[in-house]
Amino acid sequence: MKKVYRRLFCLVSVFTMSFLIAACGKVIGDTDVLPDNISTESKTDNKYVSGYERKRYIAAGNFSYAVTASGEILQAGNSENVSSYSGITIMPEVDSWKDIKYIDADGFSVCAIDNAGKVYGDGMENDTGEVTLSMYKNIQQVVTDRQVFTVLNDSDRLICVGSNAPSWSKTYGLISGIAYIDVSNSHIAVLKKDGKVSVFCEGVNEDMNTSQWADMIDVACGYNFTAGLKKDGTVVAAGDNDCGQCDINEWKDIVQITAYHKTLIGLKSDGTVVATGDNSKGQCEISAWNNVVSIMEGNGYTLGIKKDGTAVAVGDNKYGQCDVENWKNIQQP
Repeated sequence: MKKVYRRLFCLVSVFTMSFLIAACGKVIGDTDVLPDNISTESKTDNKYVSGYERKRYIAAGNFSYAVTASGEILQAGNSENVSSYSGITIMPEVDSWKDIKYIDADGFSVCAIDNAGKVYGDGMENDTGEVTLSMYKNIQQVVTDRQVFTVLNDSDRLICVGSNAPSWSKTYGLISGIAYIDVSNSHIAVLKKDGKVSVFCEGVNEDMNTSQWADMIDVACGYNFTAGLKKDGTVVAAGDNDCGQCDINEWKDIVQITAYHKTLIGLKSDGTVVATGDNSKGQCEISAWNNVVSIMEGNGYTLGIKKDGTAVAVGDNKYGQCDVENWKNIQQP
């Protein structure tokens, strides 16, 4: 009789465990959005990577950058015939930057963070902000906007670095719980960990009100407009729409957004790309792209990383910023 009870007990235990595993598996499989909208540690499928996390290994301004799987930086562009503010035309020096985990660029400036938390910055001009950056440790994110660098520290707070820091940057200290920031033309969009968005901008369009936005997993800002990606794959936008840069009502299944000046680009979950807004340089000619895992909009051009670790680019190639056909082994989101 004891043997019978033992067998029954084993059968019930196996059945119970199988049921629990199946149930848990179903819950994970059916979840379209991460519980806190931000963390990606529990997901490895690209579909579940938050939009802003896809931007970690790719950057575009007037030059193009990408981080390889080994942490080195690929660069496209040259400084010939470049007109800078003081006449200095020296390419940013990034060859010595190693073990990189994050990169950002704007105009002629570039900044990065390595796996040890060290911050790097360089540009066409010699600005005090570049020297100051090296003093910071354990930084989560750094972005550049016309020689001004904004740092997101390990306390989820913002610090503006550089001699031309905007006057309203002092209000950064009042914001906490920040997940990601995007900046363009003295205009910054702040994505908080609760999915809310705050915008700071000099000369901002009065219609740019993002206070009611919720459940956001990515933000992008251009010239006087801001876009937000919701966790359901739709996009919202506010601000100037003179070039149709806010015409996103038909967009769906979007997993990342990026903007520059008056152009907005969206990456879909199937690896294709959509675009709206200014196309004067051909930066919106991306309808044939596929198998893309990350996108970045630069000054008049669009840069993308593909699943196989290669890159594509279209649009203005004045500085050779679209010459990325030989890039390979690019780090994936």
